[in-house]
Amino acid sequence: MYWQTLNFGRYKDKMSLPQVVLHDPDYFFWGSDTLAFHRRGFPEARDLAYQARHIKIPKPDAEDWCVLYDFAPGTDIFNGFKIARTPAPVESPGILFVWEPPSLLDLSVVYGCKRRDKIGNERLLRDFRLHYFGNEHVNLSRQDCEEFFENAANFYEQPSLSPFLKSARGVGRFKTEIVHKKGIRNNSGLPLIEKMNFGEETYQEKYDE
Repeated sequence: MYWQTLNFGRYKDKMSLPQVVLHDPDYFFWGSDTLAFHRRGFPEARDLAYQARHIKIPKPDAEDWCVLYDFAPGTDIFNGFKIARTPAPVESPGILFVWEPPSLLDLSVVYGCKRRDKIGNERLLRDFRLHYFGNEHVNLSRQDCEEFFENAANFYEQPSLSPFLKSARGVGRFKTEIVHKKGIRNNSGLPLIEKMNFGEETYQEKYDE
């Protein structure tokens, strides 16, 4: 796949979208959630955002492993993540307690908790490079980033639309109602429409400098 170099903003003439994801996820998810990329001719950002939120654990028996995000207790300070064996259910007399940690890696986890958290995202990417490229200090090239997202085996597939929704995709009014009622949400839990109307111009100004 050919990835265009961005033609606006912080990474104008410098990076493609896969590079932005793996160098500045906060900026990428802001641009995706506010449709900033889409409006400027990069509709592929939508599928890329899904992939970046649904990365498989790099183990042959991935279903037996989980991602443990490390936040300082009682805060939104992110320290990094680990990949570990999924813990067994905890049993008590008459009770079976099952805690299921995430079985995938979500690169929007810091963005969803705290916007513009430079240190938190640096720690996230540090551990991503360690677990997925074998070296936390490796400098990922454009080719490394693009090949990672071109490999479908690295991600969980998007659920397909039902026949009913597919048949209604061309109906503007119905499509709008689906967006509002279903709520296209990011990891902060806010519907997309609210995210767009909250401080978009401020972020636009700062990010496009």
